[in-house]
Amino acid sequence: MTGKTRWNEGPRPRLLATDIDGTLIAFGSHPTPAVRLAIDLLRESGVIVHLATGRSPWHGLAGIARAVGLAGPQITLHGALVADPETGAIERGRPIPPGLVEEIVALAASMGLDPTFATGEANRFVHLADRRALDAIRAETLYSAYLPATPATHADLVAAAGRRLGDRLAYTWGDESGIEVLAPGTDKSEALAWVAAGYGIPMAEVAAVGDAANDRGMLRAAGASVAMGGAKPDVRAAASHVTRSAEEDGLVHAIRWLFPDLDHRLRG
Repeated sequence: MTGKTRWNEGPRPRLLATDIDGTLIAFGSHPTPAVRLAIDLLRESGVIVHLATGRSPWHGLAGIARAVGLAGPQITLHGALVADPETGAIERGRPIPPGLVEEIVALAASMGLDPTFATGEANRFVHLADRRALDAIRAETLYSAYLPATPATHADLVAAAGRRLGDRLAYTWGDESGIEVLAPGTDKSEALAWVAAGYGIPMAEVAAVGDAANDRGMLRAAGASVAMGGAKPDVRAAASHVTRSAEEDGLVHAIRWLFPDLDHRLRG
């Protein structure tokens, strides 16, 4: 692990944002009792906790939020939607400009891929050869487009996105199974700053925990941040500290590091 023994370079964070997969939970798992206790104690101590995930609001998010006692809007779709996973209500959305949807279609076609678009209600898979489906999706408000990959093709897809999209659209990924194309400027960090401002909390008093490429922005932007033990070097470099993996309840150790006043209650 890197960083100081405990966070002591700024004010005690008033808001904590945590990624889900690979951070709050191990992939394919559920929040452990230790993680649930840590979040409960954190909230009891007055800290606001938000999820900040690449998942869409309807992708198992409601159950995870309930499991850790969180209600109301969460940061989803890499920052494209701040939405309530229970009700589906969108508090804030950053739709893809309609004129740029064709750029995504062209990128997908150049790589021989069929995209999945996220509207404000569902994920919609589209075969590019199905002109009727393409016309229908163009008429909807779109918040992201997912292009699939494999670990062997992911780097090529990222490079193609850079060449084709430049800075006209944002793109990111949580793992090497694909990339997500978003409205320009969309990022977890930008959404987190918007959420924090709603509470009147400056980013200097925000903490963030994550493990993947789509977390780098918020790890850099937060006043204090922790990368998970399984994170790649570029993600680790964006954080104030590196902790254990999700399989080792790394989020609990991150909270102990960020909030030393809770350490004695979480030590185990």
